[in-house]
Amino acid sequence: MTTPSVDPVADLAEAVAGAARAVPGVLDLHAGPYGEVAVHAAGRRIDGVRVRSGMVEVHVVLRADVDLLAVADRVRDVALAACAGPGTDPAPGPDPVVEVVVEDIRIPAAGA
Repeated sequence: MTTPSVDPVADLAEAVAGAARAVPGVLDLHAGPYGEVAVHAAGRRIDGVRVRSGMVEVHVVLRADVDLLAVADRVRDVALAACAGPGTDPAPGPDPVVEVVVEDIRIPAAGA
């Protein structure tokens, strides 16, 4: 028997963040200009993800040498999959909207 999570919203944010970071072309997640885009939980803070009723926002930093729209679409797809994944609480709702915000674009270091 599995123990239910103490904070299913934070768990969902962690799943979305991990999935988004794994998308090729994503350099990192971004907490917004004032650090306001984050989910706070006991002992942890998940930057770059905001979970609201019916919506999940993912704020990303992308490589400058990729198709930005294609990468943003892929981030949306993996975030939706994370919302529907096993063990996730439907905190944003049964059919969440996922918004992807490109906060920054960076030129990768040589050889990266």
